[in-house]
Amino acid sequence: GDPVQVTLTPKIEGLRRGLYECEIQILDPSALNHPRSFIVRMRIFRRGYYFVPEEFETIQLAISAVEPNSVITIAPGTYIGSIRTNGKDIVLTGQDPDHWQTVENTSLQGNGLDPVIQFEGSEKHTVIRGLTVTGGYAETSGGGIVGNAAKVTIEKCIIENNAAE
Repeated sequence: GDPVQVTLTPKIEGLRRGLYECEIQILDPSALNHPRSFIVRMRIFRRGYYFVPEEFETIQLAISAVEPNSVITIAPGTYIGSIRTNGKDIVLTGQDPDHWQTVENTSLQGNGLDPVIQFEGSEKHTVIRGLTVTGGYAETSGGGIVGNAAKVTIEKCIIENNAAE
């Protein structure tokens, strides 16, 4: 028969931020491909809340793209390289800062040549929460994190195996 177009319009009022999934089954005994199932996935976002790696491949790409006062949530995994906050006040958080296994498994792994996190110094309300910071190096101080006189809150983090001379 003739193709049929179906439009789905989800009602998102009242849904919390997150990933939703449902299966839709189309039944038409006269169709050759009867029955047919589809999985529909939908992620609800809130303005100012961003996700690595779901929305941004790297933490640095997220920091560079978001507006000040945004929250960047990082999924468990190992993220290699240094990051700079570019002077932005942001919240950089692991998915579950209260669960130490998740904090341990959300690792910002330095390259051994530079600090892992570098602040410009103009930040006044930046928060780093629920991350492991490791593998950083600096010639003077701040192998893991270089503050440059920024006003930063660091909480529920593991900072280990960094070096400064």
